[in-house]
Amino acid sequence: MSRAPGWSLILDGGLLSLDGRLISLSITDYAGFQADDLRLSISDHDGAVALPKKGAVIEAAIGWGNVLIPKGKFTVDEVTHSGAPDKIDVSAKSADFSQGFAEQTDKSWHQQTIGQIVITIANKRGWQPKIHQDLANIKIEHIDQTSESDAHFLTRLGKRYDALASVKDAKLLFMPHGKSESVSGSKLSALMIERQKGDQHNYRNADRGGKVTGVRAFYHNQKSGKRKKVEVGKSGYRRQIRATYATKAEAQAAAKAKWNEIQRGKKSLSLTLAFGQAELFPGLPVVVLGFKPEIDAQKWLVKQVTHNLSDSGYTAQVELESGE
Repeated sequence: MSRAPGWSLILDGGLLSLDGRLISLSITDYAGFQADDLRLSISDHDGAVALPKKGAVIEAAIGWGNVLIPKGKFTVDEVTHSGAPDKIDVSAKSADFSQGFAEQTDKSWHQQTIGQIVITIANKRGWQPKIHQDLANIKIEHIDQTSESDAHFLTRLGKRYDALASVKDAKLLFMPHGKSESVSGSKLSALMIERQKGDQHNYRNADRGGKVTGVRAFYHNQKSGKRKKVEVGKSGYRRQIRATYATKAEAQAAAKAKWNEIQRGKKSLSLTLAFGQAELFPGLPVVVLGFKPEIDAQKWLVKQVTHNLSDSGYTAQVELESGE
C-alpha cells in the first residue's frame, strides 16, 4: 500500500485540483442523524483559487495512493478567506441533510409496521429505504409524531427497538444496533486494528448507569384497562421508562433496548491511528490486537470516525463502543 495520502474532491461536477495547495482535509462520519462534516483548508498564497459558493456540492473520496473510498456528498455552508498567508477554509455538511429533514411535522401513525413508516418518510424525501429484515415487519399499534422532525421521530422509534436510523448516500437506513449486519442480513467482516498501527488509545470501563441492574417499562392492558409492567435484567435497582406503551410487546422491546443501551455505554475505546483507514464507518465491527487481554477480547463497533488528511499524512480518530 502506498503511504502517500490520496483524495479526490469534485466540486459541482468538476474536479477540484489541489496539488500543493491542500493544507488540511477532515471528514467526520457520525452515527445516526447528525450530519457528516467536511472541512477543507486550501492555500491561496497566489490568489489563484476561486471561492466556492455556498450551496455548492463537494463529492469526496479518500484513501492511500490511488485506492480511494467514497465518503459521500457534502453541501458547502460556510466559506472564509484569511491571511496572510492567504488561505480558504470551507465547511460542508452531508448533502442528505439539506432537504428540510429537521423541519417539524405532525402525524399519527396507527397500526403500521416499521417498514411502512420508514418507506413513507423515505419516499417523502426522495431517498431509498433500507430496513433490516428483523425490524421491517414489527407492527406499531399507535405512535404520535407531534411537532417533531422526521429525524427526531425516527431516532425515537429506533431507541424503542434498539435500532439505529441514519441517512447515507441518499439511503434511509433503519438497522439493529450492534448486529454487525448489512440491510440484507449478511454479516459485515470485522476490521482489524493493531496497536502498533496507532499512536494513542484510551480505554474506559465504567458503570455510567450507576447501580442499574435492569429496566422497567409499562403498557396499557386493553382487557383489564389497567397499567401493567414488564422488566428486563436482574432484580435490584431497575431504571424506569416514563412512557406507557400500547402493547406488552412494545413495552418489552423498549425495556430491552434501554437495557442494551446501558450495557453498551459501560465500555469505550478511543484510538488515534497514525495511518488512517478509509474503510472505517459507524456500525462497522472492529477487532483490536495488542492491548490488554480484556480490550482485545471485547467486540467493538465504530461509533464515530474523523479522517484527517494533508500533503504530509493521513491520520484518523476513532471512537469505539462495545458491540455485545
